[in-house]
Amino acid sequence: MIKIRNTVLAKNIIYCRSLFSRIKGLMLKRNLDVNTSYILVNKKDSIEESSIHTFFMLFKIDILWVNSENIIVDKREDVKPFKLILRPIKPAKYVIELNSGKTKSINIGDKIKFL
Repeated sequence: MIKIRNTVLAKNIIYCRSLFSRIKGLMLKRNLDVNTSYILVNKKDSIEESSIHTFFMLFKIDILWVNSENIIVDKREDVKPFKLILRPIKPAKYVIELNSGKTKSINIGDKIKFL
């Protein structure tokens, strides 16, 4: 479960730790369940390793970049499919992909809880 303050962002988490699962992510999926999130996990905080693409995605998403201290260092809302590179402004260990519209009340600097 992912929680910020008293808000549950997602109850179901799909962790992507391998290179293949991180590259594949949400490619070719028709949608993302409202209670589900994908988390791409890097070995360390990094801008390069937490850069993503939205090629072959079929819907818009919100993205949170979170560092190893569980602090949101960047976010993007309503990201459209077929973007070549999306990079955070600061190094991140986790890239959280959520349904579009889920991060409207979330701010850079907020702390996330993984339960």
